[in-house]
Amino acid sequence: MKKLLGVFILIMVMTIPAISSASLFNDLRNDPNYIYLGHIGTGTGLFLDKTSINVHEYNPPYYTIACVNLWWAYPDPRKDELLKTRVHRYRYDYAKKKIYFEKHDINNNPYWDELNPKEFLKMESSQAFLVEPELVFYLAYNISFYDKPLSPKAKAYINSAEKSVY
Repeated sequence: MKKLLGVFILIMVMTIPAISSASLFNDLRNDPNYIYLGHIGTGTGLFLDKTSINVHEYNPPYYTIACVNLWWAYPDPRKDELLKTRVHRYRYDYAKKKIYFEKHDINNNPYWDELNPKEFLKMESSQAFLVEPELVFYLAYNISFYDKPLSPKAKAYINSAEKSVY
């Protein structure tokens, strides 16, 4: 009986982190300030914090916007979730319909790299990185950057946002 009770307690202790991780994930998905952008690998989800969107440059047709995103990872069911935040900055050329994202070299010097939508649309796990700059622009200015949203998740979010206004 003691062994059975010990095994039961061990199983309960091992599942508590899994329950808390799933709970956090669901809390983020249900919070209107966070948009679930999709997964970026096995057990990793990306969220956009809508309240963090900050316009750094407004000089039409050039725009620079920063945002914070959350990385939620669930690498091992016996461990707590890993949650980290990152600041992403995007530069938009509305006339050419090009988006650039800020990267850093070995010496941590920033530079701009072009986001190629065709490359991001090839793999489902990388589409979250295409959705984010589209939604950041839409949330900052209430217009789609491209004539039509390229990513299905951006299209779905924009459609639901427009329906909720009316």
